[in-house]
Amino acid sequence: MSMSGETLAAPSLYGLTESNSNRTGKDLWGKNQFNSTFPVSLCCYMRDRGLDAVYLAVDEGFSRIDEGMCIAINDLFGATEKNPESHFAFEAPYSGFSDLVMGNIDNLDLIISDGSGRQLRPIEIKLTVVPDSATQDEEERCWAPELIVRPVATLYAALQVYCNNSDDKRLRNIVEPVAQDIQDWNNRAEILAKKERILSCICEYFAIAREKQQPFLMQPIWKTLGQSPDLADPCFDVFVWSDCALFRIIVDEASREQRGERVSRSMRECVRLLKVMYDAHTVGTVNRKNVTNIDFGSQTDKAVAFNGNVTRKYMGESRLLRPSLERKVLKEIILNGGERCLKPERRFDASLYFNWEKMFPDS
Repeated sequence: MSMSGETLAAPSLYGLTESNSNRTGKDLWGKNQFNSTFPVSLCCYMRDRGLDAVYLAVDEGFSRIDEGMCIAINDLFGATEKNPESHFAFEAPYSGFSDLVMGNIDNLDLIISDGSGRQLRPIEIKLTVVPDSATQDEEERCWAPELIVRPVATLYAALQVYCNNSDDKRLRNIVEPVAQDIQDWNNRAEILAKKERILSCICEYFAIAREKQQPFLMQPIWKTLGQSPDLADPCFDVFVWSDCALFRIIVDEASREQRGERVSRSMRECVRLLKVMYDAHTVGTVNRKNVTNIDFGSQTDKAVAFNGNVTRKYMGESRLLRPSLERKVLKEIILNGGERCLKPERRFDASLYFNWEKMFPDS
């Protein structure tokens, strides 16, 4: 309560309420919570002001990702005129894949439902900064963010592509001969010897599947003045990768890599993708263990990681150079003193950076 006896409004984020979100109050602000809740709030703000996100979708033939496309936020949310409401469940499972996957499937960052509770979209969220460490020393027009994708996200994206194309018998005929020819899915030498055939198969598959691509990965950006913590102005925007576009960048990176004795992360994800599609089309179920066990002895905490030198080839220059929203919108998105609820990670380098002159004024 205030000194006058009036009840003060609780800290909140624009667009997120107890009626449409499983996170409110203190659950909006934690270290591993704000990175998801702020992007959704940012999208709600853009939606209500008629601002579209950048849509990274694959063109006809799966040959490249189109630049300059946009997607309305309501389309990202899966909302329609008949069902305009959106409910946001953070860190939740998507029931649409439960009959397809053997074993538990991890939660995704965001599951969007309509007002009746029908699940509409599984969405992975990656809040990223521009520039990243790889592009900070380049001209500003070359600044871009990194993109790190979890294994559960590539699995969800593959399952979404399959479910949207499960009745297309052409796709089974594409993956089956290639997959049946693999004797040991975790054999490095065999996979490297068959690399070109595997990648060609995936491209042929997605040349058809891309006709039903859907939004999947939401990548909001915040832009700073170089590597300083100071926000640029303007500084906020939202990019959205379709499920097929996510695999386009993975296939591109696997194709660029020089032949060697190592199976890269990108190539490993291509092999896992082929395994998912083969099992789904031929058996009707995907054993998650059989997919995740394809690791070639490498770490599996990340599916793929792309720095800004890679992502800028796909994200275009214009809205990385000049994002859609100025920093002043923060006061309309973070409400009722919510900034005081944030719990950033305490890091020694940050303590030094912000407090050095205070501690040593004569230095």
